[in-house]
Order: sequence, then C-alpha cells, then structure tokens
Amino acid sequence: MSVVRITFVVGLSVPLEFKSFVISWIALANSIFYVSMNREKCDSFEYIIDLLSEQQGIALGTLGVLSLLKILFFVVGASCNRDEEGLTQVFDNFYAMPYGPVESDIYNAIKQQNGRINKYSIRGGQTVLNSEYEDMSLSEEQKKRLARGVDALLAENPQILSYSPFELVEISHYWNCWYSIYSEALHEGVRSKRMPGIFIQYSNKYYGLETKTEA
Repeated sequence: MSVVRITFVVGLSVPLEFKSFVISWIALANSIFYVSMNREKCDSFEYIIDLLSEQQGIALGTLGVLSLLKILFFVVGASCNRDEEGLTQVFDNFYAMPYGPVESDIYNAIKQQNGRINKYSIRGGQTVLNSEYEDMSLSEEQKKRLARGVDALLAENPQILSYSPFELVEISHYWNCWYSIYSEALHEGVRSKRMPGIFIQYSNKYYGLETKTEA
C-alpha cells in the first residue's frame, strides 16, 4: 500500500463536484494509510492522552495540539537519560521547529482527516473523544513504559500540565538539544531539522519556568 496520488489533465473538463469528491477521498485514503503505518506510535500517543485525562484528571477540552506536542516531548525527555533510550525508541522522529521539538509523525497524523487519529480527535485548542474507535494494539508492558514516562515527568514538575501552550514552548526552548539543532537549521536557511533521540538523551533538561532548574 502506498500514498494515493491523482493528476487532473490540464484542459480536461472535470465537474467541480467530482473533483471535490476525489480530493476528499484521497485525503481519507492517505489518512488511513499514514495512521496504519504508524499504528504503534499513534496508539502510544493516544495512551498518553488516556493517562493525562483518566488518571491525572486533565480535561480533554484543555488539551490542544500545541500543548500535547510539547507534553509528549517532555514525557519522552523524562523517560530517557544517557544510559537508557526510554521512549525515544517509540517516538523517534522529532524535529527542532520554531515552537520547540515536534514529533513529526504524530504531528502529521493529527493533521490528517480533520485531526482524527483513532480514539481522539485533536483540533486547535481541544481534544475530543470519538464515539467509535478501534482498540489500541499495545501490550501491557508497552502501557507500563508509557505510564513510567508520564510519572517521571510529573515527578520532575507536578504542575507542568497546568501550563499554557506557550509556557510549554518556552520551557522546551531551554533544552540544548532543541537550541543546537534549530540553530543549525537557521544557519542552513531552513526552519526545521531532525533531532536524533540521542540528542534528547544527552540534553540538559528543564521542566519549569519559575526557577529554570536543570534536571
């Protein structure tokens, strides 16, 4: 299975309704393809949302795209160190971008099909639980690893989930893994560059605003 593409021949008369239908169908097909190719990663991301909403009591309506992408980065960062890869094995496609580190596969999955991944739809500033979804394909051990990552983050700063999206962005800019890679990107004339997991492992780590305490 591969990404669906179609080309309309220049000069060929195609009804607008048909063209709109084809474009919508292609978007849906590519969305299904993209999420299926990253199923474990998407399920892992949605399980983190489960942990935040069900165990930590965070209202889904307060979890938007930007907040979740930054929280995901902090969970991954808290899960690893110089000796252990932690969740960088699962979330292995981070990019240094203007608003901090972004897991590109998760970002792209969110952007597909109006924000719907599987269990959740994430649109703008909120997350919505879908009425129908497939069961997650995660083992109990995978779930435990994800839970340990969330616990490690909250052990560093129990208040981090209450921060605004741009406060989370500011904290992510303290990490030298983001600063060094993003500086390289700007030097090369681009605004994003892949950030290997080992950079996250070896980075200085910050989880708060008030004291900017390094972990």
